[in-house]
Amino acid sequence: MRLLPIPFFIVLTLLLSMGTQAQEPPPGAYRFEEVRVPLSDGVHLQADLYLPEAEGAHPVALYVPPYNPTSPHRQRRAAYLAEHGYATVVLSPRGKFGSEGVYLPFIDETPDLLDALEWMLDQPWSDGRVGIYGSSSSSYSGQLLAATGHPAIRALVNHSGLTDSRELFFPGGAFRLNTLYPWLSFIYLEERFAPDQWPGRFAQRPLAAGFPWAPGTLYRMAEGMVPVVHIQVPVLHLTGWNDVVYRHTLTLYEGIVQAQDGTVPQALMVGPWMHNYDGEQTQFGDEDYGAASVFSQVDDFRSVVAWFDRYVKGIDNGVDAGVRLFVMGENRWLEAERWPVEGATGQRWYLAPPEDDGSGYAGQLVQDAPMGEGTASYTYDPSNPVLTYGGVNSHLFPAEAGPLDQARFMERPDVLAFASRPLSQAQTLLGRLCVVLHASTDAPDTDFVAKLVVIQPDGYQRIVEDGIVRARYRHGYPRPASALEPGEVYRFELDLGWTALRLNAGDRLGVHISSSNFPKYDLNPNTGMDPLQASDFRSANQTVHFSATYPSYLDVEVLTDASP
Repeated sequence: MRLLPIPFFIVLTLLLSMGTQAQEPPPGAYRFEEVRVPLSDGVHLQADLYLPEAEGAHPVALYVPPYNPTSPHRQRRAAYLAEHGYATVVLSPRGKFGSEGVYLPFIDETPDLLDALEWMLDQPWSDGRVGIYGSSSSSYSGQLLAATGHPAIRALVNHSGLTDSRELFFPGGAFRLNTLYPWLSFIYLEERFAPDQWPGRFAQRPLAAGFPWAPGTLYRMAEGMVPVVHIQVPVLHLTGWNDVVYRHTLTLYEGIVQAQDGTVPQALMVGPWMHNYDGEQTQFGDEDYGAASVFSQVDDFRSVVAWFDRYVKGIDNGVDAGVRLFVMGENRWLEAERWPVEGATGQRWYLAPPEDDGSGYAGQLVQDAPMGEGTASYTYDPSNPVLTYGGVNSHLFPAEAGPLDQARFMERPDVLAFASRPLSQAQTLLGRLCVVLHASTDAPDTDFVAKLVVIQPDGYQRIVEDGIVRARYRHGYPRPASALEPGEVYRFELDLGWTALRLNAGDRLGVHISSSNFPKYDLNPNTGMDPLQASDFRSANQTVHFSATYPSYLDVEVLTDASP
């Protein structure tokens, strides 16, 4: 592997001699038609066709967005593909934008997709070869179709794709409130509420009273999507470290590697971007990642065409599998053969009692396992939660997303902050992040939240990632565990995802422990009731343990300058 000092505009190890000047796709060099696609149950779907100017049969590019198919961005992408020789089909799923039937997100749509595919293959403009492009929720449609093993499907592009509705809806068992509530409201009502309306909606009790769907429907949707790892066609994955669903992309990549024993070509590109980014923006939160991070709309279009040219048309254009990761803090690209990256090693940092230095920290992060006893306590009041500020957060609220300073929470009595000593040498966090807590409470159910921060010498606390666990789902969602016994110590594992972040000598690692991150996640009422249905809240007295018997710790993966 190596760090690349040059801007990267296409994808991964794509060895293309293309210019990097962004320009709009030239208009008019294609034929446009609106058609109705018949399904086997009598329902008709709406489709927009963008056909190459040349008559005859062409490879097909399929895109299945549940959004307005005539948005300028979707039209430009479809036109660009048509201008590069692909009969492009923008298909509206059942119940959306002119398609008949009822739309229910994430419920298996494979039969509809297979019917539509067979219809496409029978058209005179199709030569029988198909590439599928998807972004966000539409990517899952592509994954489902690719996983059928239909011989016409030759390649897939997964851009910020969803893969796991359980993790999307209920990460750690808590509802992903400020992403799902606005998004599903838009999907159901096809309108957006003004930003100033959302704080009141998020704070409503019971929360579910404001939903435009029944809670039972929400739980059904949360079961509708599982990682589709039995895909046997080449896949290009695009996502960003500040993308609220980047974990889905990495999980899908790893799942396909394991399920197919590494035989399926995959390319992975992870920039510093937020969800569905394809523009000129370089700043997210407080950090500007520079020109090297830009991935414009035209770069997106070019990457799709390059991938399809290689694996749908079979053109030897130098495009191949590989991995490129943007290392934040250094603002360069790291190139590797696969993910996870070889050479990164695990580090464990134990929560430990504080040094008597008046720093205000509840404790230390140390690499020696604890020998004695140690605890720290706080009271979680869901009526006064820790507010979401920064991190891998909803792209619908960009002012509250990305790297932001967490030092503002140091004065809160319901946040326990732990810090390491200054690092003696620079290193790169590169891989999985996890916090294991041993904790007790006097509530029958509660939440624990962990944030990983980097504490810079000037006191700025840069958020890296966060995770949550709802105690009733401490063995995994959707399997509820028994109610907590007051004072009993339980083990909780909090998934903090992955990262690629450069740390400088003198920086310190930090962990914040609390019981809320609102409105990123819904609030646990601490009563044992379903948080979506609860009207009454109570406080919970929480104790975090860090001892030889009950160790609590942070696990990270690190690439040092001495790593191969």
